[in-house]
Amino acid sequence: MSMAVSRFESRKQLVLNEANAISTSYLRARLLPAPEGPEIESLLRQYINVRVRYGTSGDGLAPLNDLHKQSMDLQTELWTQAAAYAQKDPDPVKAGLLLQSLNEVFDLETARWTAFQNQVPPNVMYVNAIVALLAATLVGYAFGVYGRRDPLSVLVLVLAVTLLYAVIVDLDRPRTGFIRANQQPMIDLLHQP
Repeated sequence: MSMAVSRFESRKQLVLNEANAISTSYLRARLLPAPEGPEIESLLRQYINVRVRYGTSGDGLAPLNDLHKQSMDLQTELWTQAAAYAQKDPDPVKAGLLLQSLNEVFDLETARWTAFQNQVPPNVMYVNAIVALLAATLVGYAFGVYGRRDPLSVLVLVLAVTLLYAVIVDLDRPRTGFIRANQQPMIDLLHQP
């Protein structure tokens, strides 16, 4: 459970960090003169749109891979535009700050991509299943030894183990289930003027 929760929290934090990094890049792009500044701002808007869809896309690896590729293509365009401006600008501070913030955006995209693929190892899940089976076996053995059964305790044990296992699996699968990392920071960024 601890492993699944820590991975879930990490994915939530990465969404916030990425939204902050994109926002910083967007603000720094606004400092650039036309035509580079508005072009980079437009590319960042497209990038935000792709990243929101990345965070909210459903199950399946194909849509995720497609969105990852779109992110990488936009990153290449963003870097090309920013680097071209940096080579023309006699004052390297603005361009340097933009390049630094774009680099952080790209690093966080990679971190989110990795976090979505980082799941609780199957062996840990197997050990949890074995422990649940042992607990059920011990309860059954105790009923046999004492010669009486308590259906309520069996029901509570089965429900508790099943619920715990379901929560672990749900937390560990970021694309399916009910528990998903909140994408609101990215959605808010998308709707900012």
